[in-house]
Amino acid sequence: MPGAGSSSQRNLDMYFVATILIFAAATFVFILEGQVNHRTSFDECAYIRPVDKSEMGLLWKAYSYIYPWIFRLSFTSLFVYLGTLMLYNSESQAISPNWRAIFLSNFVAIFFSIIHTFIITLDHVLGDTTCGKEGHHNSISGHFAFHLFYLFILPYLYFSVVDYRSISSFWSSKNLPNSDKRPLILLSSFTLYFVLSAITLYNTWAWGYHSPRQIYYGVLAACISSLILIKLLISNEFEFGKMILPNRLSILAALQA
Repeated sequence: MPGAGSSSQRNLDMYFVATILIFAAATFVFILEGQVNHRTSFDECAYIRPVDKSEMGLLWKAYSYIYPWIFRLSFTSLFVYLGTLMLYNSESQAISPNWRAIFLSNFVAIFFSIIHTFIITLDHVLGDTTCGKEGHHNSISGHFAFHLFYLFILPYLYFSVVDYRSISSFWSSKNLPNSDKRPLILLSSFTLYFVLSAITLYNTWAWGYHSPRQIYYGVLAACISSLILIKLLISNEFEFGKMILPNRLSILAALQA
């Protein structure tokens, strides 16, 4: 008979799958509505970026300077989150590797690298150069695909890695030791990544890097890739299923079995 952990994991899987499906369905409706009604704004840029830098306004110049720092900070917060998760061993307050989290984090990174290759390929197949530089294929927003993918997956990784019995005690002010800053680091890094991602995605549209159609395609790519990943992680037929399902065994223990 399945234990409480497996039951909780199934509930978690269903919650995330349902949330992403709703997000994907809403995005598909927006794409269909724009296609059916032939809205001209659907394939227009919100802003035409000047080719000559001397023609740039003050706001654009400020954004051009600030954006690289926003980009670096968002990646830094992402790495801090994943790094903390890799050292988040629920059985110990001391810093020690969580082999399951290490395996999952690396698997997710490799998985999205493959997805990104497909996105680049589809970019060329669709051949949409709207809002891009001359001759640059811009069919699918990689920014939306990347940031939304990780915004979906990071919470899923947390609740999949941390023991369900430990979550409440870790976040309870009565049970959380003052020396254990890992939950605070995870919350802070995810919040920072969320805020910086929101700024990046808004500016991706507002400064005319992508048309609404290209943005919706990016959102749909994030939804589909997230669903495929979760399906892989919960599938009993997946080669490493016994390692990544919440049976609390480390990767090393599974390999030695």
